[in-house]
Amino acid sequence: MRLEFVSFGYKHPEGVPKGAQFVFDVRRVRNPYHKKELRHTNGLHEKTAKYVLESQSGRETYNAISTALLRLAPGTKATGKGHAIIVGVGCTGGHHRSVALAQRLASAFQTLPGYDAVAIHRDLEKP
Repeated sequence: MRLEFVSFGYKHPEGVPKGAQFVFDVRRVRNPYHKKELRHTNGLHEKTAKYVLESQSGRETYNAISTALLRLAPGTKATGKGHAIIVGVGCTGGHHRSVALAQRLASAFQTLPGYDAVAIHRDLEKP
């Protein structure tokens, strides 16, 4: 089963990724943008990812998304709609929280039998 975790920013005019079967708003997670030393990094940067993923809100959000997908993705794939399940993971700008979480989710699902998972960071290069 192929899962495409697409990080994105709600502030960009493209909005939610086209064709997404699941969309998770991760703006509740602690925001590295508000830390001066992390503002100009992104969720692929080790310190930024750690800041996001090791916070209580980051752990809770990661656990909730992964649990939901483990339960719902097999049934969604069984409907036969498309070659992949697209999972949108959105924050404000698509640089920090959504990137860190999409990357972590893709890495985790890639290790599970029967899953082919990738992270796509749609808005990472946008201002």
